Amino acid sequence: MSVEDRVINIRIEQMLTKRGINTNLLTISSTQGDVVIIGVLLPRSHREQDKFSKPLHMKMLDKELRKVPNLKSINWRLANWKKEGSSWKPVHQFIKEAPPQQPEI
Repeated sequence: MSVEDRVINIRIEQMLTKRGINTNLLTISSTQGDVVIIGVLLPRSHREQDKFSKPLHMKMLDKELRKVPNLKSINWRLANWKKEGSSWKPVHQFIKEAPPQQPEI
């Protein structure tokens, strides 16, 4: 990883943290300015949950992150959000549920 890519990763993580996003649930990597963000985008605090459930917030976040110098593209691979064209859609199937119970024998 080049120094520029490392700086991009650090800046993106700082921006996400500043906006109250739990970066422990994300993996951020970049190669030659192409960034990949994998994981679950959730707030650090449950009080901010409503803010993170709106497509407009995702659109604004994406736009803001794209201002990072030397960043060429962002590939979002989130379990709880999907980008379709320029629109963001929540993935409603993403619910933390207990695994199915095994039948007793």
